[in-house]
Amino acid sequence: MSLRKKDYAYWPNRPAAAATRWNVLSTHPDLEGAERRLRHITSPRIYYDERGQLARAPTPTEEERAVPRNPWRP
Repeated sequence: MSLRKKDYAYWPNRPAAAATRWNVLSTHPDLEGAERRLRHITSPRIYYDERGQLARAPTPTEEERAVPRNPWRP
């Protein structure tokens, strides 16, 4: 069993059905393993405080929030 992501790659002069691709994300021996991986991929990150209780995500630093500079523009 495998988890796959649908993708499209359109090319001129080719039928639309040929544009559909299914990229393999992961393979599993059974449905339970595939479901567990899917939940892991799609679930939000969870953060815990020092007492082991749920906490808010850490505040990003100023550098993490900054817009990346384009290296090709002065």
